[in-house]
Amino acid sequence: MDWQVLGAALAKIPWVSLLTGGVAGAFLTHHFSIRRQRTELTFKVLEQFFKTYASLGSAKGVLRAGKVQRNTADYNKVTEIGDWYEIVALFCRERWLDQKVLKKAGLLDEVQQFRKLAEGNDALKDALESWREMKSFV
Repeated sequence: MDWQVLGAALAKIPWVSLLTGGVAGAFLTHHFSIRRQRTELTFKVLEQFFKTYASLGSAKGVLRAGKVQRNTADYNKVTEIGDWYEIVALFCRERWLDQKVLKKAGLLDEVQQFRKLAEGNDALKDALESWREMKSFV
């Protein structure tokens, strides 16, 4: 059977053209819907990033000073930021976020700097082991 002949014959039937056009339309709608949702989530993450920028900076300052001790306010602050970065890394791995936009905004560099600073602190050993996505992301 010649598939080209069959395809040409089917294309002449109006409902086949409607069906294939409907499938193509559905595919395009789905594609652009996912893209829009990715953009919306990316901007929500960036909004949160800029809202908590001062906290992020103070957590990095604590890490630079090397003063993190378990079960302290500083430890809780650092692990809270690390947990948030872990979620961002997971979303990036799953391609739920636009990484180009995050990179231009500086968020991805912040994740890398935070992870490197945290690696130099023994009190964060357990937290670092739980931040697997961030480790593979960095």
